[in-house]
Amino acid sequence: MWWPSRRLAPLLPWSRCRSLISQLFCSCSSKSTPSIDSSARVLFAIGRDSLIHQHFAHVNGQKAPAAATAFIGGTAILLALAGGAIWGPANAFNVMTTAVLFGLVTAHTFMNVALMRLPCSAGERLLTRRFFHFLLPAIATVLFWWVLYESIFPMTSPLAYAPLLWLLVLAPGALYALRKNRGLDPQRSHRLGIPPG
Repeated sequence: MWWPSRRLAPLLPWSRCRSLISQLFCSCSSKSTPSIDSSARVLFAIGRDSLIHQHFAHVNGQKAPAAATAFIGGTAILLALAGGAIWGPANAFNVMTTAVLFGLVTAHTFMNVALMRLPCSAGERLLTRRFFHFLLPAIATVLFWWVLYESIFPMTSPLAYAPLLWLLVLAPGALYALRKNRGLDPQRSHRLGIPPG
């Protein structure tokens, strides 16, 4: 291999390290961008339906939900900095990704429960409804939680903080949703697709 100079030789391994770090950064960015974008779109839709503050329904000149994206991105940065300061970068990454995993399984559970609560459509057979609206969602929910349990238990420190972070986000969100759902009139609930009761 040709070396430009003996003085630069010690710097070349660092340049390889910098290349690896930049590749890792690009990989993490490309993975996190779709998550931030999809979360921002959900916030935008909920804000547009006036279920949360309508500030989240604002868009920029490119019709992108700028306010929701800024909120999601800013929150992620603050949590990453706080977690890194408390547990260190590697442990903070493990704790937060595990908390997100709890959140994803919870979201899928809520979607399966919503599927079970959908009203019966005209001409739908009872056996078909029980199979697609009850049996399959119930099996999927049990499998999600079983895989989550097998993946992370027994928990080692500091992963035990992951369920606490999940509950810290879930509890206020669930209470807010229940309070907001009670205040909706039946016609608006029907238009938003919220089943009665």
